[in-house]
Amino acid sequence: MNAPAASILVVDDEPDLRTLYELTLLREGYRVDTAATLLEARQQLQAKRFDVVISDMRLPDGFGMELLQDLRDQQRRERCVVMTAYGSAENAVEALRSGAFDYLTKPVDLKQFRSVVASAVQGGDGVPAPRSSRSTPARDSAADSGEPCSLSMARLVGASEAMRNVKQRVAKVARGMAPVLIRG
Repeated sequence: MNAPAASILVVDDEPDLRTLYELTLLREGYRVDTAATLLEARQQLQAKRFDVVISDMRLPDGFGMELLQDLRDQQRRERCVVMTAYGSAENAVEALRSGAFDYLTKPVDLKQFRSVVASAVQGGDGVPAPRSSRSTPARDSAADSGEPCSLSMARLVGASEAMRNVKQRVAKVARGMAPVLIRG
């Protein structure tokens, strides 16, 4: 028996783009709900749970980052992908630090869009805590859990608090599609 299709909420104030994203995701077999404003998105999030929330950064009544903050504050499990036509390194860093699964710049390449959504659906851990959160033993055991990054994580040497923080951050960013450089 097949597992139920993942449920996705698309939040974008541009009707043409919202419809494009919706049709693209429907063709991939996902269940899709849409919202044009922050208020509509919040109402839908109150009414039901989603696997992934895809939100434009700028909405008529607020910012997509507010949705991400709401999800994190409520300890919800939805992964959030943030999109914007006003892309900058600062915006991307802010979104990822706030716990976004990924950050896309418009115009979005639909192949990349499908890939990011598929990764978000498969990840399923929920909205990550902000990058400044403390390490916990449960998170440190990621190297032993059979996750994709477990072999690389096992090769990292050290058990200090600093190394636990590095391992925690590596485990978080490894689930996303954004390239990351770690130095030090």
